[in-house]
Amino acid sequence: TWASSTANPRGICFLTSLGTQNAAVSFGGMSGFTCTQFYDGTSWTAKNSLSTGRYASGGIGTQNSALAIGGYCASVSNGYNVSCATVEEWDGTNWSSSQNLVIGVGGGNTAGTTNDTLMIGGAAPGYTVASYNQSWDGTAWSMQQKLLATAARLGSGGSGNAAIAAKGYTGFGTALWNVNPLG
Repeated sequence: TWASSTANPRGICFLTSLGTQNAAVSFGGMSGFTCTQFYDGTSWTAKNSLSTGRYASGGIGTQNSALAIGGYCASVSNGYNVSCATVEEWDGTNWSSSQNLVIGVGGGNTAGTTNDTLMIGGAAPGYTVASYNQSWDGTAWSMQQKLLATAARLGSGGSGNAAIAAKGYTGFGTALWNVNPLG
């Protein structure tokens, strides 16, 4: 069952959250853009800020090791409609720059771990909903086979080798990703 807990004091939309119920981190969002906060199962605590403000970004990992991936960046004059390719890595204390996405997207979603990540769908520059599937192996981003249809603001989960993407802004249905379908 669901139960009420301490509200996030920022009370904003389009932030990115990850981790577990008693060790979560949230960052970005449409107000504050760079804020990072931890949740310990009881209360929220402010932490060091993102280097690049963003909202509707992808995120993967834990309180001690995470990635903030793409999104709509505040540093762009028209940040509400321009996606960015910037990626930042969280070490539990600070954010640092990592290799950029191949194509900047906002409103996509992720699956995997910090060393085996998929950035699925999203809206590309010019707010064109895309079917991109970008993969991170811990060293570099690469393009993978595209989604079956365009998708933004979708739900996703799984690993970098076997993931699911569902619904979203375009309502495309469900798509499954399997790197090795035979074995």
